[in-house]
This record gives sequence, structure tokens and C-alpha cells, in this order.
Amino acid sequence: MEIIWNEFRKRKIKLDKVYSSSAKRAKLTCEFLCSKIDYSLEKVIFDKKIYDYHMEWIDFYIWYIMEFLDVYNSIAIIWHNNAITELVEYFLWKDVWNMPTTWIIKINFDINKWSDVSYSNWKKDFFIYPKMFK
Repeated sequence: MEIIWNEFRKRKIKLDKVYSSSAKRAKLTCEFLCSKIDYSLEKVIFDKKIYDYHMEWIDFYIWYIMEFLDVYNSIAIIWHNNAITELVEYFLWKDVWNMPTTWIIKINFDINKWSDVSYSNWKKDFFIYPKMFK
């Protein structure tokens, strides 16, 4: 996992807000991320809503993002694989199977407010995972 966080820092990503599932493994990942990028764990929103799995409700994921406060420009979501893969598939408009462990995707939205998020106003910035660097 260290290699991913090194890439994260190398790309100089600064986060305004971090949301994380309240599940144990997600919390551990979040704690590790926050320690590596000097983000206060006290500012993280640990949310049970993103712990629960809503695969059949893609609208739930979109709604969740649309509810972000507009004062935040750069947001990280630490989610679970099936759920986050479903969301990425929606934005990429194709099937994404067998997502590797500890992968990070950065998506840029061409929007002025989070409530304008849709599958047509985004651009993938990068997609990284540990095995890329071996």
C-alpha cells in the first residue's frame, strides 16, 4: 500500500474532505491515508450509508455525491469494491471487472456545484494500483 500513497503524494493531491465507510477495513485504510497525506482523522466523515451495499441502486451513489457541500473541491471516498466499482462503471460507461486491491481513481468533474454531477460531465485523470509499479 505504501507505493500507492507515494504516488498520491507525488501527484500533489490535496483533499478538502474525506468520506469513508464505517467498516473496520475501510477505517484502517482511511487512517493510513490520512497519516500519509497529513489529513486530520477528526475531519473524516465515517458514514454507515456507504458501508451498506446498494449495488442495485446506482442512483444512491450519484445522490450521495450530489449532496457534498460545494465548498469542497477535492473529495476522497473510501468505499467498498463492489460499490465503488459500480460507480466507476457508471462514469466510465463500461464494465470494469476485477478491480485490483487498493486502487485509486481520480475523476475530475466539469461542474460548478456537486448537484450537477452526471455521467456526461467528468474526465478520468488517473487510475493507479500497486501492481502497476512492480
